[in-house]
Amino acid sequence: MMKVRLLDCTLRDGGYVNDWNFGRVGIYNIFTRLAASGIDIVEVGFLNKDYFFDMGHSIMPRSSFLPVLFNIKTNRKPLLVAMVIMGECPIENVDLQSESLVDGIRVVFKKTGIDAGLDFAAQCKTKGYKVFLQPASVTDYSEDEMALLAERANVLCPEALYIVDTYGLMHKDKVFQYFHIMDKTLSSEISIGFHSHNNLQMSYSSAIDLLDVKTERELILDSSLFGMGKGPGNLNTELIVDYLNKYHGKQYDLTQILEAIDLEILKLKQLYKWGYSLEHFLAASNDCHPSYVKYLLDKKTLSIKSVETILSRLTGVKTLFNKDQIEHLYLDFQSNEIDDTDTKRELGRIFGGKPLLLLAPGASLNTAIEKIKDFIHKIKPIVISINHNPINFPVDYYFVNNSKRYSQMAEFLEQNPNLKMITTSNITPNKNSVLFMLNYRELMVPGDVDIVSGNAGLMLLNLLASMEISRVYIAGFDGFSSSSTNYADSYLSYNVNTDFERQNALIRESVTGIRKHLDIESITPSYYF
Repeated sequence: MMKVRLLDCTLRDGGYVNDWNFGRVGIYNIFTRLAASGIDIVEVGFLNKDYFFDMGHSIMPRSSFLPVLFNIKTNRKPLLVAMVIMGECPIENVDLQSESLVDGIRVVFKKTGIDAGLDFAAQCKTKGYKVFLQPASVTDYSEDEMALLAERANVLCPEALYIVDTYGLMHKDKVFQYFHIMDKTLSSEISIGFHSHNNLQMSYSSAIDLLDVKTERELILDSSLFGMGKGPGNLNTELIVDYLNKYHGKQYDLTQILEAIDLEILKLKQLYKWGYSLEHFLAASNDCHPSYVKYLLDKKTLSIKSVETILSRLTGVKTLFNKDQIEHLYLDFQSNEIDDTDTKRELGRIFGGKPLLLLAPGASLNTAIEKIKDFIHKIKPIVISINHNPINFPVDYYFVNNSKRYSQMAEFLEQNPNLKMITTSNITPNKNSVLFMLNYRELMVPGDVDIVSGNAGLMLLNLLASMEISRVYIAGFDGFSSSSTNYADSYLSYNVNTDFERQNALIRESVTGIRKHLDIESITPSYYF
């Protein structure tokens, strides 16, 4: 049966969730309960030069502060370790082991910084520490590169070399692949560690699969209480403890672990978010950095199918975020160049010389229903809805430039196959549901890419101005506020982290520019007029 030790990293990896602010009582409760449970190794926090020391945080600028924070008497003292990410803590801040309480230092380094990482670890070892090598994102390593790293680790003879699945990309076959390379290459006294992230909900299954490998080498499994950790979180300490007690002859005190969760972690779960999410699943499924997915989802303009399509076009090392690349791919996807000369000519013929009313999806469509109905009754305009289906008013044409909005209208479109749809070229239409398609890029308004360029109201106004339409009316083009409902329909979403004051100012500036060529009158209150 494989030899195994558990390392609980709640006070370190869990700290990404709450900025390491567990509070003095929280640190005491978590640490003493873990120690009493018999957990083999406890990671007590980060060493980071940019943080000041205080008794309520498990992150500190140098290792000599640790005795003050963790001078806690316990009958069952686990091995204590702290983590250093290369570049965040100089070797001068790692004091002699005899002065720092912790037994080991975990050294995190990127593939491009192996030399510096190994040198730092060697210096920690000369100061009396056990060292744990944590190569970030091992999926960036080829088999040969991982074997070479293992050979170099043999020279240093660390406590352990880790399989670190930084972005939660690894299925069982990949975990086994790296494990067997290390097992074949490493000296027998060096343990293999496994630090997983739960993007694909694979942390638990991968851990127990590893436990079935036939080897004499020791395995170290990292876990955290209730899976607490950045983004999707980690392997749950309580789950793996229960499994090891039942099937591997371990005698960890599960009750102590559950008490720690009940005392400290559940209240944090009410305040902070971690665990499985669509964002982190998409990132892991596409073998890429989560920031790529966040960038695209925050646009609120893309269907999931469109997000997947853009992610499939990433090149280079996809686990390194390249904002320039994703911006280019997004704009390129939205453009989807087509020849819309005849389409514009036909729309100009239809709209020319007739009153036009544009219905944007702002909340004023609900508060000014009678006013808008009265306007429609008296003026009898051609009514064009923007990116939604307003249920209170008759609509002649639907303008959609947003694939997410188009997907949200799927049932309505299916039930009404003869709708007069005007879409931009980034939309993949349902069968027989688009009458007019226009070039997305040509309708973009100069300005901020995230706020102005793809705004549906601005794009439609820009189109009408280019057709030499003399006058339009608009309703529901309200603007945004952090203190009120922004949309007429609750299912319409937006990025709540947006600077609304700046957004309104930029759109107002663009509206002012378009009004030089097009007379626009808003019949409902608006920040833009």
